[in-house]
Amino acid sequence: MQYLVLRGNTNNDILNDDYELNIMRTIFKQKLDVCDQQTIELPQGFRILHLGIQRGEPCIWYECDTDNPLRRLDIYCFGTGYRMDDLPPMEYIGTVQADGCVWHYYSRAGGFID
Repeated sequence: MQYLVLRGNTNNDILNDDYELNIMRTIFKQKLDVCDQQTIELPQGFRILHLGIQRGEPCIWYECDTDNPLRRLDIYCFGTGYRMDDLPPMEYIGTVQADGCVWHYYSRAGGFID
């Protein structure tokens, strides 16, 4: 659990005395497969920070509140030149290069599947 404690005048009418703000946000890494579709679990309210290669494997780094419930998210992967037909609306995550291939990752638009 992480805490950020702020002290002093906030120049805010509501919070004009000393106060404490608890922040539970943490950065985690999730390995991804190189496959057409996979489902991963991430805490509700996550935010993807980066898609990259670590030790030869695609990974996302994401920020989340660890107290939030886990939800399932579909991830799609396409090589350059692959067809993207008959799929739900998607949001671009990022592109990685590994072993001479270029892979483009997307998530289901709007987020979670459950």
